[in-house]
Amino acid sequence: MKKIVILTLILLLYGCVIPEEKAQLQLEKQKTLILEDQNKCLGYGFTQGTDQFSNCMMQLDISRNEEKALKKALRCEREKQRQANKKGPSLSGWGALLEGAIDGAALSDC
Repeated sequence: MKKIVILTLILLLYGCVIPEEKAQLQLEKQKTLILEDQNKCLGYGFTQGTDQFSNCMMQLDISRNEEKALKKALRCEREKQRQANKKGPSLSGWGALLEGAIDGAALSDC
């Protein structure tokens, strides 16, 4: 229960982050990924500045993008299956309205 409360607070606070802070967090995340990829390619024995190193970096980026696309496709398919298996609205009034909004949001980027 304590974990749920903490997670909820984190999500609520993240929603309060201004766009500039979100952009900064995204930039930091990208920099971290690049450094991890560079270290991985160096660990494979490639020398920075060579074509082989560049190809290694490119392949890691392509793999990450393919993995992200696959996860999104699987998430969308699961959500479509979940909605297809629903027997009908399980709630009424405001609950049904909220449930419909949640269902619509779950498929909004699919």
